[in-house]
Amino acid sequence: MRYNYTQQHLITPQLLTIAGVLDAVPLEDGSPMIGNASVAFDAVVELGFNRTLLNATRFVFDRFVN
Repeated sequence: MRYNYTQQHLITPQLLTIAGVLDAVPLEDGSPMIGNASVAFDAVVELGFNRTLLNATRFVFDRFVN
């Protein structure tokens, strides 16, 4: 799972929920742990950098819980 901690740190709990549902590991670009792993979810693209806690929670609920 791709994310950017610097820009998305406020929605980390929501990102961890997504990672848990997808059985994915959240990693930032440039992490030495990435290797040739595929991206299960791109939080930078899907959630962007301007999500509020409420909007991010709604996104997770609508997309992963319902």
